[in-house]
Amino acid sequence: MKNCVTVQIFYSYQGVDYSPSAVIDFDYYLGKNIQIPPLFHLVASQNDIDIYSYQYEVMEIGQFKYFDAQGLAKEFCHEDSFDVASFQQKWKQADIINRLNAIARQYLSIEDLNKNDSIKTALLAAYQLGRESS
Repeated sequence: MKNCVTVQIFYSYQGVDYSPSAVIDFDYYLGKNIQIPPLFHLVASQNDIDIYSYQYEVMEIGQFKYFDAQGLAKEFCHEDSFDVASFQQKWKQADIINRLNAIARQYLSIEDLNKNDSIKTALLAAYQLGRESS
């Protein structure tokens, strides 16, 4: 399932109204363990707005609109805000469960880890132990 949102920013610069937008693919960043850049920066770069320009500074304080969210991003998308930090945390939790589900399927012949709470809990504990010891 793709996790993305469209961000549009409304602002005026030198007497002209602008409304650049960009589709932000969160899976691209989180799948590579890259910090999600500020969303206005991504809108600027996808619309060839120089990040060292005054126009960029004006755009940064413009009115943001978020829409067409897909996947887990829907839960954190509101027309005038998007909670990137909470989305990122939920995405990471879902990614861990997906990876553990693949292990359960391969080694334990369990198709849906969510239907087997004790094994899910054990695998999550083993995952956490591995993180703590590295």
